[in-house]
Amino acid sequence: MQTISGKSKIEKELLNGDLLLPTLDRALLVTEYSIKGEIVFANQNFLNVMGISQEEIIGKHHQNYCAENFAHSTQYNEFWSRLTRGENIAGTYKRVNKFNKIFWLQSNYLVIKNKSGEVERIVEISSDVTASKESELAFIKNLTEASSQLARVSEEFIATANQLYVNSQETAAQSTNASAATVQIDSGVRNVATNVEEMTASIVEITRTTNEASSMTNETMRLTQDTNNIMSQLGNSSHDIGNVIKVISSIAQQTN
Repeated sequence: MQTISGKSKIEKELLNGDLLLPTLDRALLVTEYSIKGEIVFANQNFLNVMGISQEEIIGKHHQNYCAENFAHSTQYNEFWSRLTRGENIAGTYKRVNKFNKIFWLQSNYLVIKNKSGEVERIVEISSDVTASKESELAFIKNLTEASSQLARVSEEFIATANQLYVNSQETAAQSTNASAATVQIDSGVRNVATNVEEMTASIVEITRTTNEASSMTNETMRLTQDTNNIMSQLGNSSHDIGNVIKVISSIAQQTN
């Protein structure tokens, strides 16, 4: 790599204002990589965030400071291949410092080419967005929890609604059964009423017949009494006739 007075080329360009960004904010983090991904320069802002010195970081691979799940993924290999093909990339990336503390960088990876158009080096210019990213993640977490709670409440509401529907179906069935029972009871009452009416009519008829029979009995008793009286009178008449016959017989004998 080219050096000017002991400084890396990018460091000189930053000092001279010759980089693609002529005025670079002092708060930005600047890192230079070889096309193999090895760190050849990092400004003090980057070193402060990483908690490391320039001597400790030079020669280390970019991959060492990425989140592990990204650093060892197919996505990372494609990411670096795009850079070495000459493609500039921008995005928000999760990084891990010397003390395994997570921080977030909003980075622009700028591909620097030589006069032949070949990729010579890659410069990462970043800003530390850890605070805003953590707030965003906290918001997403709260939103996720709220969504989960809402989902649970919705499930409970649906379960309650389903139970109410089942209960209404059972109530409707019970009402239908009650209605059928009421119809049966009404029919039974009507049958009983009809039977009572018929029984009452029978009792009236029996009473009438009994009264007629009683009247006939009384009449029979009266006729019997009259017959007895007549027979008694006939008996008395027979006795008188007998006496008359005796007198006539006596007279006849005397006449003879």
